[in-house]
Amino acid sequence: MSDEIHHGLFAGLIGLFPLPNAVLLPGATQALQIFEPRYRAMVEDVLAGAGLLAMALLQPGYEPVYHSNAAEIHPVLCAGRIREHVKVPDGRYFINLVGLCRARVLQEDHQGLYRRALLDPLVQTPTGLAPDQEHAIREYLRRRLAAPIFNTLK
Repeated sequence: MSDEIHHGLFAGLIGLFPLPNAVLLPGATQALQIFEPRYRAMVEDVLAGAGLLAMALLQPGYEPVYHSNAAEIHPVLCAGRIREHVKVPDGRYFINLVGLCRARVLQEDHQGLYRRALLDPLVQTPTGLAPDQEHAIREYLRRRLAAPIFNTLK
């Protein structure tokens, strides 16, 4: 993934797909049905380009403006690439979106049919530890920081 980041794939605006209760994680695949006209247009544009799309989680209170481009999103999201897609006769898309990396939203464009954003990739530096070692260290630190002495330092 780092090669893709360094080759400028995140240099321009990327389509945003905000949802209230689904997230994409780096390395994971999310199966999605795209049925709203604005997002069908977004998928067509994405497929005509580099295939990049970012999934964002909506902030609480999105309901009154859900069907607009004004609903607030969390500033960190996951950028992904459409790996497979099928367009059915009624215009809907079924896509498999694979997560590439976490990214921070630097700037949003709310003016078009769908939202787009300029993203800053957040690339995790490898620790050199095996995943089980990393987990054990995180758990140890979590327990130590939950100790009574740290709870009184507020």
